[in-house]
Amino acid sequence: MHSRHVIALSAALLGAVGAIGASVDPFKCYTLTTGDSNYLDSKDSVLNVENHPDRQALTDDNDKGVSFRFPGGIGGSVVCQAHNDHQVGLADNGKWRTDNGGDGWPAKVLDGGHGVIIANPPETRYISGTGGLTEEKFVWEVKEIPCMKL
Repeated sequence: MHSRHVIALSAALLGAVGAIGASVDPFKCYTLTTGDSNYLDSKDSVLNVENHPDRQALTDDNDKGVSFRFPGGIGGSVVCQAHNDHQVGLADNGKWRTDNGGDGWPAKVLDGGHGVIIANPPETRYISGTGGLTEEKFVWEVKEIPCMKL
């Protein structure tokens, strides 16, 4: 009887924590933004922040560079639809790239409370608000977007 109460209480606490923290569905796609129209975007496989004032145009134009998936959920890898068969990762030159095929350091998505943090294990290097490399955590706003046609 006691163990059932502990399990029920644990489930309730986990549900409460999940409601507060960031959550990503491994089967959905998302944009990562720093504001209403500033998006993390892949151009020539390098991540930068670009201004896109018309969010609907991203879907209409099938802009794969702004569409990200998190197949392992929080704690898992980051995939940009521009390079759907690779992971986002940190290259030897210190640039965050969307075509990491194992010759760099893969990124992972972390719970940032009200958004997500993209980090390079062991969580000492992060994607900054400009898409560059930083040693300070930066929280990205996550907005669901329809997955782009591949």
